[in-house]
Amino acid sequence: MRVSTQQQYNTYSSRIHRTQADYFRAQQEVMTGKKADIFTNDPASGAYLVRSKDLHSALTQFKSNLNSAKDYSGTSETALGNMHDILKTAKTIGLQGANSSTDQAARDSLAKQVGDLQTRLLQEMNSQGGAGQYVFAGQNTGVKPFTLNATLNGVDFGGDSNPILVEVGPGETLVVNQSLAPQFQTAYQHLESLKANLSSGNVSGISDINLAELDADMNMMRQQRGEAGSKMTIVGNLETQGQRRLDELSKRISEVEDVDLSEAITRMQLAQTAYQATLQVTSQAQRLSLMDYLR
Repeated sequence: MRVSTQQQYNTYSSRIHRTQADYFRAQQEVMTGKKADIFTNDPASGAYLVRSKDLHSALTQFKSNLNSAKDYSGTSETALGNMHDILKTAKTIGLQGANSSTDQAARDSLAKQVGDLQTRLLQEMNSQGGAGQYVFAGQNTGVKPFTLNATLNGVDFGGDSNPILVEVGPGETLVVNQSLAPQFQTAYQHLESLKANLSSGNVSGISDINLAELDADMNMMRQQRGEAGSKMTIVGNLETQGQRRLDELSKRISEVEDVDLSEAITRMQLAQTAYQATLQVTSQAQRLSLMDYLR
């Protein structure tokens, strides 16, 4: 039975498309480093990839959340440490002012130094994290929480006491901020009292009241700094665990979807050879068919 020209054309055309598709698929694997058509050729592995990549995305989000938590706790820990040091300096000034050998001119100079410490304390109370958020403002993070009230010689609080919750794992949240507005306002007011007693020469007020108040404020700052440090430790441990899970999951995903590059290059070269051979054979067959027609 004679094979028609149309049948020959269809056969050669099918071979060209098949070898061309094989070549392009092999070429794609080399360029991307990923297996082509994995969902068609291996549905089970494809389904595993979908689940694994969803989990990978969730773990990556938790990692980002932990960075935010670390920013909050780190900024808070540093600010609280600085505030403790400011109060410690204020106590040293108070001890000098309470000394009977200190004259009033010196106390006036010490009072001015306390005023400078108040300015520094207010700056620390308005500390901002890496994203520009005010870490002691509660959830109202975009507005400076503490402002000077010159009438009352104190500070007003414009934030709130609401907690900022960060999801650090499946169903696991961490409060990353510390609500300390009343304590901060009290510490500022104690500095104001020390400044007033220095200016008025009230030595007994300094020694009997101010020094004890500053000790209590420093103790509060130490405790709160310790709490911030504990949160940093928790976040650090969660980061280590999360990164380990991410690395393990990334490795498993790679094992499923990545190609062996040397093998992929070999397959591409073979597919290219097969494609070119098919084109050559088809070209020769078409010339022969034309000669048969002419005869």
